[in-house]
Amino acid sequence: MAFERWSNQVAQATDSESQRRLLAEIGTWRATHLTDIPGLREAAFAMSNLYMKVGDRDAAVREARSLLSLCQTTPVATGEERHHAKAFLSSLGEKPPELRLPREPKRRSDRPERGERREPRERREPREAREPQESLDAVFARALEGDHVGALKLLKGKKGRAELVRAWVRLLKAMAAEDRDAELASLDRWFRQVLGVGGGAKAEPAAKAEPRQAPPTAEDGPLGELLGRQLPKRRDARIRLLVKWLEDHPARADELASTALAAHLAEAGPEVPAPWLAAFVAQARLGDGSRTEAALTALAEAGSKAVEIYDEWGFTRAMQLARTAPHRFAGLRRGVLGRGAEPDDRRAWTLRLDGEDRMLVLVAASADAYPAEAAAQLAQRLPGLCSRVVVLAPGAGNAPLREAVAQAGFVALDGEPSDTELLSALEAVKPVGGPAKAERAEKPAKAEREKPAKAERAEKPAKAERAEKPARPAKAEKPKEDDGAEALAALTAVLFGAEAPTAEALAAPVAALPKLREAFLAASAAWSALPDDASVRLAALMQAADGAAPDSLSVPEATTLALRVAAAQGGPVSAVLTGGSTAARFGGPGMADLIGLVAAAGEAGWALRRAFRGTTRRERRSNPALSELSDSLGGVWRLGLERSGARRELWFVADLPVEGRAAVPQLLLDEADRLVVLPIDPELSAWYGTLGGPEAIGWTPEDPSGVVDALK
Repeated sequence: MAFERWSNQVAQATDSESQRRLLAEIGTWRATHLTDIPGLREAAFAMSNLYMKVGDRDAAVREARSLLSLCQTTPVATGEERHHAKAFLSSLGEKPPELRLPREPKRRSDRPERGERREPRERREPREAREPQESLDAVFARALEGDHVGALKLLKGKKGRAELVRAWVRLLKAMAAEDRDAELASLDRWFRQVLGVGGGAKAEPAAKAEPRQAPPTAEDGPLGELLGRQLPKRRDARIRLLVKWLEDHPARADELASTALAAHLAEAGPEVPAPWLAAFVAQARLGDGSRTEAALTALAEAGSKAVEIYDEWGFTRAMQLARTAPHRFAGLRRGVLGRGAEPDDRRAWTLRLDGEDRMLVLVAASADAYPAEAAAQLAQRLPGLCSRVVVLAPGAGNAPLREAVAQAGFVALDGEPSDTELLSALEAVKPVGGPAKAERAEKPAKAEREKPAKAERAEKPAKAERAEKPARPAKAEKPKEDDGAEALAALTAVLFGAEAPTAEALAAPVAALPKLREAFLAASAAWSALPDDASVRLAALMQAADGAAPDSLSVPEATTLALRVAAAQGGPVSAVLTGGSTAARFGGPGMADLIGLVAAAGEAGWALRRAFRGTTRRERRSNPALSELSDSLGGVWRLGLERSGARRELWFVADLPVEGRAAVPQLLLDEADRLVVLPIDPELSAWYGTLGGPEAIGWTPEDPSGVVDALK
């Protein structure tokens, strides 16, 4: 967070006397450092906070406006500092003015002093004179020697006289060709196109050729040889390549699926599943499928987890329906929600059929009740996948899922309908969330669109009959783009009001924000010292934000602030981080332990600066391995800590799959001042001990002293 020079002193000043004493101290420092612009910003921020503590709001607003003004003073503040300054002023209920940053000074030219005469510039010669004959001599030499291609290369990009020389070289090339008549005819067509004569259209610039694909290497193995190119490292890019290849070679689905399965076993080993290959396996089985069956048998003998999904009820039923359906198979996928959101024994299988916008969702029966939260999320996800959906979720345990799907407007079936009954239900289903593509009204042809007849148009009055042209009104100022300042001011007025707001009261102001992170940055800027009810207010804000945000949006700024508040106060914000739908957006694995870790760091004098999981964008961009494995590092929490200007990173490894464990050594290549904390687990500790990284500290919530001592 910006402007933290006096944050510790401000937090420790808890009574009116100490607060006013600190105001005098900072004021004295400011009076003796008037040229230290960054320091003056720090002072203005601290004094504004102190004035609010002593109840002088007008002085606090004055200092906040001074802070914003200093952010525009050279040296200009960073973007983050300007943003915090605006958010802080908004938290006081004031609308921040538009920032006007100073322009960079123009470079002083060597213009003469007043009274002196400028020396006349040399007159530039025409292009032909500036391009001497010698520059074309090499072209002439090559052309006369018969190296027409080399001569044309030397002329590439040249203008003026060189254009005439280019035409001459092309003529020589055509005359020297074996098939002289054909070459001359081609040259004639070229001249016609360039000149636009004889009915020939002017030549259009040549389309850019597709980038040349790198040939397969030894590491790409049989799959690279089959596809004829180097395999992408990222999984999504590789899947797109497989789909494109199968579109071009539909009769070779069996060969592709078997080769991809063997490649997965060779690259990832038997412990890694491969649900993304299900569609290719299904398409192969709808044909001959003999090579794919042999590959699956080989994987099963090797103990590969990649074959387990093909024994699931959802896959077996989907294959049966795909063979029966009158429409062509168009896709099969396992899972609708992200990893861990659906019950592991009831991952939904989605079967798409070509020809219509229709989809079947198949969920296996179970005696256990389907989690209500997962059922609601799955039902909310369906409209974004398809407009016509039938869900088959048999059994009493799937009743919550069927109820949520029905409330969303889709068809949910129980029992064991036959293939004919199920496909008939899919044919008859009505679209949800907008008409299907086939039912949308066709746009009338251009010729059929109604146009007013020319005779019906009002005749334009003669020039003499026209009314006198009114004077042009003054140019209206162009409205400024809404940067969200008004919406943020409306939100902070409710959030920082006298009474702690409810999530319902914050719902409308939060929904009006262009970016959700603005709300949490404003709260973070205002709460340099936490109010007593910060946990209640922040919990309500997070619940309102969760209701307004898209499913896939995460807000790291909210997680950072929530951890700081939960570690200091506990209460409702801890429940929001560890349970319910808000935990999926703002929390993560090991969140309860993480709250304890932040509290332990605070006990050692460290303040939380930021908290995030996995990798940074810079790390993914600079390290291809991390780019490939970043999705599996969600169990690695990284806390940025700060104390008296010093910074340190604390890692907490909550949970890691095999891919994540393979990625951790890549993260450790970047040398940094970090402390690694592990839950007390023998297997996890033994694995980490093989990496050669910094010594890990064991963590247990009952005794945080080891972490506190290590941080001190």
